[in-house]
Amino acid sequence: MAVRLLHCSDSLNNYNLCIKNEVTGFINKSPKSGDLIYLLIRYQNKTYCSARFVLGEETNSKPWPDSERFLLARNSSKTEFCLPFDFSVVKKITGPNWAIKYAQSSKEIKSQEFISFLDKLFTANKVENNIEINENNLNQYQNQVVYELQHNITQTEGENLTATIIHSENDREKIYEITNKMLNWNRLILYKTKLGYDYEVINCPEYTYVILDPLSESVKIGRTTNTPEQRLAQLRTGNPNLKLLISFPASLYSEKYLHEKFHESHKSLEFFHYVKSIQKFVNDSLSKEENIYNSYIMKTELSKIEAKIFE
Repeated sequence: MAVRLLHCSDSLNNYNLCIKNEVTGFINKSPKSGDLIYLLIRYQNKTYCSARFVLGEETNSKPWPDSERFLLARNSSKTEFCLPFDFSVVKKITGPNWAIKYAQSSKEIKSQEFISFLDKLFTANKVENNIEINENNLNQYQNQVVYELQHNITQTEGENLTATIIHSENDREKIYEITNKMLNWNRLILYKTKLGYDYEVINCPEYTYVILDPLSESVKIGRTTNTPEQRLAQLRTGNPNLKLLISFPASLYSEKYLHEKFHESHKSLEFFHYVKSIQKFVNDSLSKEENIYNSYIMKTELSKIEAKIFE
């Protein structure tokens, strides 16, 4: 038995016809008899789930106005209902791109963690009869929906942690901060949570920078409340060969910290010999920043794509 999502986009009519006629349509022929389906609907710019059922045999019955879209129709049975819950809560398990991963073409969900979470969430909100999705019912029942679940999360190391799945920013551990021109010199902060990784972009009041003078093979490690680019422009008035290697939020690496870290290579004032230890530090930091920045951009882009899938 496979577990799948079936998203009816914003067609509330199709959603209700699936439930009323106990028949389900798909745009491909992957779903099989015995598969468990969570039925989703986009309503007022949010996606909700209030029903699940088991697929049966193929049928020629296609009661939907746009039936030509569906290559496969199957009877459904063992339908269960729950309070309509905001499906975005699954982002705590899947990340922001759940629609791309699972809702497009009703892909099989292979994550046991996600399957377990869906079952617990549905069971916690289970009701006897179908609750029609409309504005009045959503307003009436949303305060009754249970989103707080005790959920076992299997880590890659094999550890089991107990986490509370709620709409909150609690239990975040700051892992790293980066800043660069592509972020408009703001700082991107990476947090690790019990459910994955979160990102936050905020203003950066002060920067620590490493600027290279290739002629003297030395670096200047300093700090500025301007952007690193502005500081570089100021310094270039006396030496046009200067190059900005990297900059950090001062909250990550302070000027004092880096001066102490590389004190054996100190030359004079804020200048240090560009030795291998500093080169390695810069290169390792650039590599780390690139990975984090690319992950952040991908996360942002996937969120944009997801929002457009069911327009």
